[in-house]
Amino acid sequence: MKISARKFILLVSMSLSLLTGCDFVPDQEVLSEIEEPDLSSITLTINNSSDTLSLFQNKEIRFTLNGPGILEAKTLVLIDADTVLKSNSRSSLFTINTNQLRTGKYTLSIHSIFAKRTNSLAGTLGLELFFISRDWTILIDTDPPNPIQIISIEKVNGKPKIMWEKYSRINFQNYQLVKRCYDTPTSTSFITCNFILILDRNTTSYHDTGYTSGKVEYVVSVSASNQLVSSNPYSYIE
Repeated sequence: MKISARKFILLVSMSLSLLTGCDFVPDQEVLSEIEEPDLSSITLTINNSSDTLSLFQNKEIRFTLNGPGILEAKTLVLIDADTVLKSNSRSSLFTINTNQLRTGKYTLSIHSIFAKRTNSLAGTLGLELFFISRDWTILIDTDPPNPIQIISIEKVNGKPKIMWEKYSRINFQNYQLVKRCYDTPTSTSFITCNFILILDRNTTSYHDTGYTSGKVEYVVSVSASNQLVSSNPYSYIE
């Protein structure tokens, strides 16, 4: 976060002359240096805990300029060089539209100029201006997902444990594991006898403790960018 401020010097003798209209001239120049305002409590934030936004669909963002003594503010929101929002408020909503942005990396920049009461002459009148700016990285992936495959099925405590590849792209939504049950080992028709929805990207196995016997097939699908792709079926029989 970058904050900059002007240091103001009060010319006491000149101010007295201007206010009274007299010809008083002091024996020496009297200067009173005003301390630079403390802006450490001024914050510019968005409703995202990370400095990186990973998106595969539209997202509504709220920025907030907060701190004591702020009177008014003007804020400019940019994605790269394109203006997204101009606001006269200390807090406003805007939308990152992934339909208008291709898969790639972008920079979200928010710049605010605000008036704040300080001990300077301009500050007491609410005329002293300050500037604050922050950047966030936007990663967008709206491309169709890559299929993942089942790596192996191992027998663990007498039951099959299915293991598959991890999906690594940022557009991940969930895994969907389907179990197909066959009447006989030579049968070509099946019924879907189980469906497992997995929301954790790092979960790449499932222990099918409900398996009893016979021929089954497992298919793992990945949902990403609101699209679904499936693995090849993997057979297991005991």
